[in-house]
Amino acid sequence: MNFLTGTHAFKDSRIVSVARIGTKEQIETDKWTAFNVPFSFVNGKSFDPAKEYMYTIVLSSSKEGDIFNGAVGSTLFIDEVELVTGQKK
Repeated sequence: MNFLTGTHAFKDSRIVSVARIGTKEQIETDKWTAFNVPFSFVNGKSFDPAKEYMYTIVLSSSKEGDIFNGAVGSTLFIDEVELVTGQKK
């Protein structure tokens, strides 16, 4: 199978679009917080309906994912995730 590992550092040439939480949303809180994270195309790429794509969803309490930099003992609770796809009309 042709898939990405967790060590790509967002530099793999197969990545077409990325949705990452912004700096303002990276807050410590003890309350449930809803947010939307839109996808952005990378390196001038665009969606090609003739190609097949795979989605990867990574949820981490570490800002840098596989590096696990963050507050000691930090925990991320996820209640609901919705992936919305499709072309805007």
